[in-house]
Amino acid sequence: MASKRQAAYIMSIHDVLKLPSFFDDKNNLPKVNVIGIVVSVDIDPQISTLVIDDGSSSILLRFFEMHELLHSLTVGNIVKIIGSPRLLHNEIYIVPEIIKKIDKQKWIEYRNLELRILKPLYDSLLQTPLIELPKENNNNNKIT
Repeated sequence: MASKRQAAYIMSIHDVLKLPSFFDDKNNLPKVNVIGIVVSVDIDPQISTLVIDDGSSSILLRFFEMHELLHSLTVGNIVKIIGSPRLLHNEIYIVPEIIKKIDKQKWIEYRNLELRILKPLYDSLLQTPLIELPKENNNNNKIT
């Protein structure tokens, strides 16, 4: 039986950087879906890195395997990343699973609209406990 993939949450880079403060297991953060502009490219046979910026903040992407798209990326390209955030020495980075070059500027406008809708939802979810304790019922002292 095939395992289900974890959903990737559409987020701004600023919100991705805040994720570790809301989860106990810092190395098991939810997958994220971000769009940003490439501001730095460093291709190395062992670990290649990109830095992307979406206007809210910037984040490092680390590639532990060579990806064919890396050689065609230059500073200024727009990319969509789906990957897993990781924390190492108090630095948050993303290990990309999917990287796609975006050719149309309209995708950034569309993502900004998505983020405007989703941000209040994420903010309210991250401010409430992930597990609610059961409440006692005053009538029979039973937990409901």
